[in-house]
Amino acid sequence: MVSIKLGKKRLSISFRTMKVSMTSDTNSSIQGSTSSSKPTPTSQNKIFLRLKGKAWDRALKRLSKKPEEITECEDGDFFLHLALMNKAPFRVVKAIYEARPRAITACEPDHNRMPLHVACESGLPLEVVEYLHGKWPDAVHETCHNGMLPLHLVATSNACRLPVLCFLLAAFPKGISLKDNQDMTALDYVERSGHPHSAKIVREFERGEAFWAAKDIRDPSVSQVSLLICQKKWDEMLQRLQQYPEEATIWTVHEEKRMLPIHYACKFRAPANVIKELAEVHPYGLSLTCEENNTTALHLACEHSCPLEAIWILLDGHTDAASQKDALDLLPLHLACAQGASLKVVEALLRVYPAAVTQTDAKGYTPKVYAEAAPYPHSQSILKELLKADVDGQTFDA
Repeated sequence: MVSIKLGKKRLSISFRTMKVSMTSDTNSSIQGSTSSSKPTPTSQNKIFLRLKGKAWDRALKRLSKKPEEITECEDGDFFLHLALMNKAPFRVVKAIYEARPRAITACEPDHNRMPLHVACESGLPLEVVEYLHGKWPDAVHETCHNGMLPLHLVATSNACRLPVLCFLLAAFPKGISLKDNQDMTALDYVERSGHPHSAKIVREFERGEAFWAAKDIRDPSVSQVSLLICQKKWDEMLQRLQQYPEEATIWTVHEEKRMLPIHYACKFRAPANVIKELAEVHPYGLSLTCEENNTTALHLACEHSCPLEAIWILLDGHTDAASQKDALDLLPLHLACAQGASLKVVEALLRVYPAAVTQTDAKGYTPKVYAEAAPYPHSQSILKELLKADVDGQTFDA
């Protein structure tokens, strides 16, 4: 034992027990760093009360001054859950996480929900969901008390946000087929929900696991056919397709958009023989929409002024594409008129779907409006044909 006198106090150190104590003349003792004060009960914690009352600015101000009210609170792990349940703005969620990072993996005792589960069930925006997922990606695979994934909880929420749903589908594609304790998939809940946008939500599920599991186009483990198309290496691409025809069916991500090789081919104005080969190897792909405004291959071919021969290949492979609208309610004919497709292409589209001439997009515009506004020399000729088709209802010869 070593004892050192410091003024009116004495510091004692025991090397046998490693116990440190300080005594004063009044024999009061302070041992180690233990404080005699007790933590404030959660029910009286000011940050807790302000989060509960949705006083976000006051909660942040208190947190900046008294971070220990979260960091040292026995229930501090669940302040993040409370904020999420009360739909706190992103700045509040971020501040609470930074004050108590371990809260990201905490499961509330009643429902076994992690913060990501709470955010999804509460209908919070993509910014919050992405942030929470970034801090603990494994949460997307975890289920809460009723066997529900975050994907299930989004699907059951009346505040279901389509961007959040798509984010979760991409983060855990296998979740599409997984069932909870009620033997329900997330899609089952959507179909029973009566959500005002249920048709759009169902469409995203129906894209399937392969779509949502798409990897970056430059990933060497995925389709080289798509990369060769984007590089416009047509001969190499055809050789690759002949050797590995299954690559025509593989979705890849380019500039944050999922596409099939046939979509890339139309976007990059591939020669007609390239489009023909892809259409023959994967004819079903002609009916599938990519993530670029939910367009078909025909939409992309019209938008990027592919030649007439390519247009007819696509129409022969999937006639219904001429009447299919994209995310902006645009028909292939709208895009053809807007982007200066040839008169023969416009005639081909009208021959397959004459009613297109009167169809409107999300802004209420018909193809004629786009033809009138287009700056191309032959746009007036296209407008005349559209007006004629509108009056006569006539079809065109190939």
